Amino acid sequence: MSEAVGILILQLFLQLMLISRPLFQTCICLERYMAVVHPTLFIRLKPLRYRLGFCLFDWLLILLDFIFPAFGLSITVSACYFIAKSLLFLTILSYCGIRVLLILKQPGPSNRSENWNTMKRKAFKVIIITLMFNSTTQLLQTLVLGPTVLSASLLVILQLTLFALSISIISSVITPLVYLHRAGKLPCIKF
Repeated sequence: MSEAVGILILQLFLQLMLISRPLFQTCICLERYMAVVHPTLFIRLKPLRYRLGFCLFDWLLILLDFIFPAFGLSITVSACYFIAKSLLFLTILSYCGIRVLLILKQPGPSNRSENWNTMKRKAFKVIIITLMFNSTTQLLQTLVLGPTVLSASLLVILQLTLFALSISIISSVITPLVYLHRAGKLPCIKF
């Protein structure tokens, strides 16, 4: 009985780390996309109201995602579902990040010169770093963990899951460190 509870807790933790975190990161990326690519629409929307609505929608999806394994689906169906979600997150993150980078590369309406101002350069660096770590994490989950679940033994699945989880945890720490550095709270790190 206690082993089944331990496996259930492990599954819930993995669902939280491998699906919920990318879902919220996708929403953050969509918000940045709207702010940079469609600024007038972003300003017209009530930021707090629409953020609250997206957060509630995300938590509803996460709860439904926790309930999904209770239907007793096979490992193959669960793995395909996991791969599809990871590919969806990767597609949205990549598209929004690349569009924001392309918009930041363009000169603003007031300065037609090729000189970038400091804020654009910092934002460009932060988005590149965030996009790189998020894409790497999603690609790792999709390409390594997904097909392994379909064909490997339980020990290999657990080892690769722990590896993917450690990469996911490391990449989730990088973004706050970049933010703190950008705010000037980490003067020891230069990039």
